[in-house]
Amino acid sequence: MNRAVLLAILALAGCKGKSATGDESHSSGAPASSGVNGAGGSYGSKREGGSDADGAIAASGAGAGTVTATNAGSGWAGSLSLVAGKARAASVAIDSTNNAIIAIEFEHSITVGTQTFDGGEGGMLLLKVPIAGGPIAWTKLLGKDRTLEYTSIAIDSKDAIVLTGALVGTVDVGGGALTSAGDKDILLAKFGSDGTHQWSHRFGGSQPDRPASVAIDAKDSIAVAGYYADAVDFGGKKLTGKNSAEMFVARYAPDGKVVFANRISGGGEDQSELFDVAVDEKSNVIAIGAFSERLDLGGKPLVGVRGKTLQTFVVAYTPAGGIAWSTAYAPGGATMANVVRAGKSGSVILAGTDMNMPVDQNHMVSFDVASGAPTQGSMKSFVAELGPDHKSKWSLAISNLGMGDIIEPAVAANGDILVVGNAASAPFDQPALKDVKTFLARISSAGAVVSAVPIPNATAITASPKLAIRGATTVIAVQTGEGASQGLTLLRPE
Repeated sequence: MNRAVLLAILALAGCKGKSATGDESHSSGAPASSGVNGAGGSYGSKREGGSDADGAIAASGAGAGTVTATNAGSGWAGSLSLVAGKARAASVAIDSTNNAIIAIEFEHSITVGTQTFDGGEGGMLLLKVPIAGGPIAWTKLLGKDRTLEYTSIAIDSKDAIVLTGALVGTVDVGGGALTSAGDKDILLAKFGSDGTHQWSHRFGGSQPDRPASVAIDAKDSIAVAGYYADAVDFGGKKLTGKNSAEMFVARYAPDGKVVFANRISGGGEDQSELFDVAVDEKSNVIAIGAFSERLDLGGKPLVGVRGKTLQTFVVAYTPAGGIAWSTAYAPGGATMANVVRAGKSGSVILAGTDMNMPVDQNHMVSFDVASGAPTQGSMKSFVAELGPDHKSKWSLAISNLGMGDIIEPAVAANGDILVVGNAASAPFDQPALKDVKTFLARISSAGAVVSAVPIPNATAITASPKLAIRGATTVIAVQTGEGASQGLTLLRPE
């Protein structure tokens, strides 16, 4: 399958990087005025301390406004209206004092509390708010006019926030200007619990480079993964691609120093893509993505199932960067898991899409504009678990998928899996949900559906729900309302 088709399907299916969950939590370089450059790529300036500029805390406490919890109806503990305007949560996490931290991507102008933010063609705002309601802790505008996209966040044990995203042009997240060398570069930044800038890096060369997501382990080490082209220095570890598009998995110490950076290759831009990263209980870094039949894991091949148009790779790296294990997941003709979570006792949770669609002579897939469904064949969402032996334990089909639909799981403290998502047919074939477009489901550790309910007032198209769990607390950030009343809401299920 051509990479352009793969990316088109991802865009249509809403497949982007993850939001960190609470359980995963779920971040001395060169002088600030210089970078460490290599042929074809560079390790951008490391920015430490300094006063916030464009990345300043816009407002905090009473000056930022107050959000009040309201009743969302039966089955819901509360609801917070966070944003007025067209906005989506790119990522959400929960800190140790029951605040939600949300990376918000938005168009044009939005209002948060007493503040209005102009994002131009596309803005990126970081928001911290108490889950039970009250004064907004702080807001931080990090990008506008699409200079910072594809953002993902995670929280460490000290409630510091690590953010990664695709940098285009110049941004200042609080430590000074960082400018992309190519079309897109990789931004990795860390902020204190009060939103102050701690450090930030830019990685990238002259070709497009982009992170998929970020995760943090129990020792506050940071895992980030994505794709790159040509050659990129990831902070003292340079990777040179043998093909026009390669994948990377990197680990950083809490102070931002690189521990390892590993290359993954599927043979070039027409073959593979990396989607997500997680960390398990042993601090192994788990990365997933799509490939056809063979993958190069840095000298160690992963051979997939023959005859598959597309299949999922899962690879785990030890804290030092060695390969702990790898496997191919390919139950269907074209299986693309785009979200990974570390489960209990060494298990791995996957969510994504099973596709059965013909591709024409131009490597294109035809979709119906009105319904968002493929004109031939089908796309169905699924959630699955790999056991500690890395073999399939169970898999559940969820629903048909349409344009912009997403599926996202998180692991609860008791081992159950919560799933939020969009649906183009009744989730889990439950007749009571036949008209439901956005849902929350609970699945037992054995793979049985415990419950499935609609998410109230979700926007009819591309509600883009994001989910985070920490201990007994669960939150869902979702687009709600229609037209002029559209906004971003934080929900708490009972």
